[in-house]
Amino acid sequence: SRERVTFAGTPGILLSGTVTDRGTEKRFAQYIATGADGRFVRLVAIAPASAYDAVKASIEKVAASIAFAAK
Repeated sequence: SRERVTFAGTPGILLSGTVTDRGTEKRFAQYIATGADGRFVRLVAIAPASAYDAVKASIEKVAASIAFAAK
């Protein structure tokens, strides 16, 4: 799925979904944002589908803590 979110203090995108890797179903979240000066930041989190719900809140907490540093 694709969702507009605030990431790194700016409008960003959250891509999420599932993938099968070597026979194991995994879920992923990928946050992406571009800063005012053209720099970008990306956070990718992947976990076995069976464990994803247990770590989802931690992934969201890390995503919420990211910010562009002032130059």
